[in-house]
Amino acid sequence: MDKWLTSTSPAKQSPSSPESKDSNDTVIARLPESKLSELWQHVLDHRITATNVSSSCWQLPCFPLGGGVKRKDVAAVDTEEYNRYSLNQKMYVQIKTSTVKQPRPPNEKLQLHHLAIWFHPNEEYQTHARKMLKDGKGKLEVSHLCNFKFCCNPEHFRLESSDINKSRTSCVVYVRATNNRWYHTCTHQPLCIYTHQSKILELAGDGLELKPAP
Repeated sequence: MDKWLTSTSPAKQSPSSPESKDSNDTVIARLPESKLSELWQHVLDHRITATNVSSSCWQLPCFPLGGGVKRKDVAAVDTEEYNRYSLNQKMYVQIKTSTVKQPRPPNEKLQLHHLAIWFHPNEEYQTHARKMLKDGKGKLEVSHLCNFKFCCNPEHFRLESSDINKSRTSCVVYVRATNNRWYHTCTHQPLCIYTHQSKILELAGDGLELKPAP
């Protein structure tokens, strides 16, 4: 079995969970493929490498490079090129499905990580992800393997249970020993992607200390 299709068993969730009632699943299932391709092409045409996070993370240049900001501190994107993008309450990027005013539904938005995983480069996983998104993806959530909220690299996304998704946010990807040797300690499958924002454990003389990666 392909590595991308493992460990996706849904975990039990409360009916009030935001992800279990995520209306954006309906949005992506309802939009025609031509519209999704148009939105994704715009992302591909304008994305940049977030080099201060990871050489494999992508982001849109209309948001602060590397993130690390509060939503209230992010200025509104009012340029014609990027006015379709904004941040939701959880600081994830969302896209207006149309820049033209429509009577119904007003201000419809699609989560960027849903769009990215829709175009996952692995064909087998792309088929799996699209089926789950069309069906409402049940109790699965879209995980960021790199834990970088602005990232839009489709290879950094995966449908997983809520428990696995949440565990990735606090994953200690590496342990660094006093001899400066690094040990990969992530046990997720696929592995979390190391970035400059990852958590590491430093083995010091007085025990373990949790620190951000250098």
